[in-house]
Amino acid sequence: MIPSIPLSKRLLKQKKFRQMILGLVIFAIIIGLITAPIERNANNPRFNTWFDGVYWSIQTITSVGYGDVTPISLAGRSMALVLMLIGSMLFGIIVGIIGSYVNRSQDEFFWNRLFERVDRLEEMMEELRKQSNFMVKSDNDIKEKK
Repeated sequence: MIPSIPLSKRLLKQKKFRQMILGLVIFAIIIGLITAPIERNANNPRFNTWFDGVYWSIQTITSVGYGDVTPISLAGRSMALVLMLIGSMLFGIIVGIIGSYVNRSQDEFFWNRLFERVDRLEEMMEELRKQSNFMVKSDNDIKEKK
């Protein structure tokens, strides 16, 4: 039988998955920290703090994009394009990995149920075989009596 380990623990044990999440977070923070001072120097800035830049980058990378904070300058919008393209790809890969693990855990659950059922059937068959051997004399027993 396949051991039952919770999905979250299996995902977090995967080194590449942890690295991808960490990379995505670091990428979002770096882009936010780079874009914030660029936008602060623009006319009519919408980024006033470092936090605004990080908030915007995480919003953008997760494709939430409320629109309350957006870059205005050409450099800021260029950073936004890079963030949107790379970030959405990485975020999509992470979502795909999670979906794959959910599917795998569902398959394991059904396989475990099937194996348990087969085991029970084999036990029942063995019990029936013992009962039938007890109730019916074998050919050897009949030949010995003749």
